[in-house]
Amino acid sequence: MNMSMMDVLWEVIVVTLIFAIFFILVVFFFRRSLRLLVKIFRKKNAVTIKQAKTCEELGIHNESNPNELDFTPLALKILKERNIIVLLESERYYLSENELAAHCNNCKIMKFFLPPPYYEIGA
Repeated sequence: MNMSMMDVLWEVIVVTLIFAIFFILVVFFFRRSLRLLVKIFRKKNAVTIKQAKTCEELGIHNESNPNELDFTPLALKILKERNIIVLLESERYYLSENELAAHCNNCKIMKFFLPPPYYEIGA
């Protein structure tokens, strides 16, 4: 079977579009999970060491379920690695608004993914 160059080009375009749509969806759901985590911590007032809460108290899970399209465990892991969400020895978590502000100010990619710190919300 002899395929013309135009047929090959169309196949490449279609495959590229499928990958682009998949990538955009993953970015959308991941960004939503990051923002949701920050919102939960703020809503539950877990923003200082004294106000730190467990995952159960926050209503979040840090175990991924392979049957669900949930980026919350990955988002939690990334926020912990960047010290935006701090894990204490007592298995309690809190949101560091200072680290969130620093990441929003210093990193354009994180600024895109994360919501603004408190002081920028009203501005």
